[in-house]
Amino acid sequence: MTDSERALVNVLADIVAKATEYGTQEGGFVATYILPTGPLHRAIPLLQQYGLTIRPGFDGREIHG
Repeated sequence: MTDSERALVNVLADIVAKATEYGTQEGGFVATYILPTGPLHRAIPLLQQYGLTIRPGFDGREIHG
């Protein structure tokens, strides 16, 4: 595993470990989680190394009224 891959795995593990239940459950499973911003923001530059541009909370689409 490369250093970049290890860093991505660590960030993903941090996100999963720190996710907080919120909202409803479906079929005995949590339907929604609150995700911590720290690990998410750490993941952004790591993903950019693989050519992915991510902006949390914004899907890139423009909405025209």
